[in-house]
Amino acid sequence: MFDESPRIIPRKPAVPLENQELRGWRLRESEYAKEVGAYFKRLDQTQRDSFAPIGQMIPASLNGSDLHVITMVNRGEEPSADTINALAIFNQEANASKTSNGTSAIKVVLHHVSAIHIEQRNSVFDQVLEYIWKNMHCSAIRVPLFHLKDKKTGQLKADPDLKELFKSRKFKWKTIMNDDTTGQRSEIQEVANTFFINQMRRSKAEIFRRGLSKEDILREPVSVYFSSMVAFGVTEQAINQANLPKTDI
Repeated sequence: MFDESPRIIPRKPAVPLENQELRGWRLRESEYAKEVGAYFKRLDQTQRDSFAPIGQMIPASLNGSDLHVITMVNRGEEPSADTINALAIFNQEANASKTSNGTSAIKVVLHHVSAIHIEQRNSVFDQVLEYIWKNMHCSAIRVPLFHLKDKKTGQLKADPDLKELFKSRKFKWKTIMNDDTTGQRSEIQEVANTFFINQMRRSKAEIFRRGLSKEDILREPVSVYFSSMVAFGVTEQAINQANLPKTDI
């Protein structure tokens, strides 16, 4: 539901973005749901409910490949549920689609993106998008955006501020998804890769991920590989450890 009360104001003032950095959050399988759930409790309801509940998001993020759990933290700090200032969770779709010329089109699914200080969310989102385009060799980014119930009208619709954030970055509406069991409704927003075409080639993205240039690869043999941000597989017990309200599980 829409949270009409003021957004939650953290006790500490926002640290300027120039004093923060993107960091991967390396989590054990048993910690994944619990730590993400603890972070969710620090969020305002609108941001939290605009994406899949944790009981759906955890399995969905593990159903594919190359899972990334990216945070924004103060420089020099290690990511934890109590210290991170923003969070993004994304992975590659399980099955690549085919383009008209027969090549594989890999899409990244952005399962969640949020910021404790809402005024910093736009800048955080831009950094996350740039990271994905440069490192994930994908043809498009897809976002399942959940609809919330407006207390005044009773209508189900996406958070207008969040929807505008996607729209201003060329995301387009693709389809509506209705869950007859839960009564939840979500819409798929998607944007095509038009700026980092070279990164759509896996070899190019792998080179960039290692911080190398083409000249480095030509100069000497280099082993290039992908590493995951979090172990694959999660148990029901791990999801329950998040200890969120029943409406979120």
